[in-house]
Amino acid sequence: MPPPSKTVETLLVEKGSLTAEQAEAAQKDAQANGGNVAAAIVRLKFLPEETVAKAIAELQGTRFVNATALKQEVMDVLSKLVPGDVAYKYKAILVGKRLNRYTFAVADPLDPSLIRLNDDFLRGKPGEIEFWVSGPGMIDEALAKYFPGGPAKKPVPAASASAPGGEGGMTDSGSIRLADGPQGGPELDVEVVAEPGEGDADTGQVDEAPIVRFVNQIIFNAVELGASDIHLDPMEEGVQLRYRIDGVLHDIPPPGLPDHKLLPKKWKRALAAVVKVKTKQMKIEERRRPQDAKIKIKVPSRDKPIDLRVSTLPIVWGEKIVMRILDTGKLFGLNELGMEPEELAKLEKAIHMPQGMCLVTGPTGSGKTNTLYSAINAINSRDKNIMTAENPVEFQLPGINQVQINIDQGMTFPAALKAFLRQDPNIILVGEVRDFEEVDIAVKAAMTGHLVLSTLHTNDAPSTVTRLLDIRDPVSGAGTDPGIIASALTIVIAQRLMRRICKNCKKPFQYPEEAFRGAGLNPKDFQGVELMKGEGCPTCGKTGYKGRVGIYEVMDMTRAMRDLVMVRADANKLRDQALKDGMSTLRMSAIKKAKAGVSTLEEVREATIE
Repeated sequence: MPPPSKTVETLLVEKGSLTAEQAEAAQKDAQANGGNVAAAIVRLKFLPEETVAKAIAELQGTRFVNATALKQEVMDVLSKLVPGDVAYKYKAILVGKRLNRYTFAVADPLDPSLIRLNDDFLRGKPGEIEFWVSGPGMIDEALAKYFPGGPAKKPVPAASASAPGGEGGMTDSGSIRLADGPQGGPELDVEVVAEPGEGDADTGQVDEAPIVRFVNQIIFNAVELGASDIHLDPMEEGVQLRYRIDGVLHDIPPPGLPDHKLLPKKWKRALAAVVKVKTKQMKIEERRRPQDAKIKIKVPSRDKPIDLRVSTLPIVWGEKIVMRILDTGKLFGLNELGMEPEELAKLEKAIHMPQGMCLVTGPTGSGKTNTLYSAINAINSRDKNIMTAENPVEFQLPGINQVQINIDQGMTFPAALKAFLRQDPNIILVGEVRDFEEVDIAVKAAMTGHLVLSTLHTNDAPSTVTRLLDIRDPVSGAGTDPGIIASALTIVIAQRLMRRICKNCKKPFQYPEEAFRGAGLNPKDFQGVELMKGEGCPTCGKTGYKGRVGIYEVMDMTRAMRDLVMVRADANKLRDQALKDGMSTLRMSAIKKAKAGVSTLEEVREATIE
């Protein structure tokens, strides 16, 4: 079952406004009497309506406004722009207008019926609607106050609407100031949105206003759920929404469209157009070639901006969109990576050496970049010149000189490395070493008084050494001298990520013997150990897991290891020596995490092969 968005009662419990017992009582009340849990919380007098409405606003990435406390002179104007039957039908109060952008206060911005508000209110005119949250009682009181004639009240035509002068009235530009949003709120910003693009051949045009809101909502939900990627997959019958959470892709019910497993077919091109417009870099009309862009977004629940790496790819049924979320607020300290104390000590010793090469290896998505950034952050100081060459620059770190690789402009990894050596560096981070020239420059830099950190794609730590020896010049066929690698290499770290058991629903679990054998383990090795498993709860989206933890092979280059490298020993001999020197394999590290109650046997099987 895919993890749902966080519920209002869960958020209120996390904030300490509501007890778990009250949340459970509200859930039962909503089931018994109909309606939603938020209404039940207010009905049972657990919390004021305003508190609950503010939580809904926070949850949905918008703002709260008290619909009953708006400036009368402004509402005299705004209420004339909305037909009474439209206001009552959707229980929506217009609280702000700027140019062609309208802000409505509603009880639930994700109510699917609000999609039709565009047609009933705008009636074919250009414009965009956004929603703020107010309490249902506040909405009802505001309807009675501003539409005393009831649903049949006729509006003054928008073209002839006038307003008193002064604050809150019509401005010279023809816009209306917000009707007293939070703390008197500022004017609504004007956002650049795409012109309505081509619809699918069999569906015609599509209004993009609800799609703009939808894209904003799925990005906000993904950040709140801790997703690393958002996937929009076009199919024959519509578009599938998926989030990658803790390394696993989940189908996600589209927000605001609870009865649909897929997004409407007619949204295909409009979704791509809206995402491209947000990047301000992609060409909307280009649908036959892949495009990439990177943008910064501000999410209400985060203090710092979040980077989105956006990629589009033409496939059979349309353009597939993937948005990778790079949350710079999630940079970990070294002691938070999940290393065992002896492993952490080896890493700290290596990165505090004045020279040498530290390599981190593993597949895509195994956390290599996070480990490197954590290491760089730990040794960053004003007396060091730190330079990085990355493609792309995923986290922007203060005090560090970061270079974005741009092959089209000649800024390749070798070009950046050569330039770095003329910039008096102490520490160099290279996103990845892949070919002979990169390896040759990096190794020589590590031999000449520089600390070099980089990544490589190999399955484990010992095979990293043999991979370095196998990388050869495509012209001459020469490779790097094993003596140089033996002298330059300081430490190799192989890593993977395992899902953590959710702390909120963690319980002791008795695995049957078949489960141990299925994971390639001996049940006798776990005698006397209390293993744990998550039962599934709202906090973890019923998955039993919340967050991830690293498992590591930390291979220290001891004297014995260097001797083996000098004679080009194979990976098996290197592994045997590393084990003698105290290295734990990835499988051993994963088992430790399971025995410590951090992860499960299932994750041992998924994360490691032995």
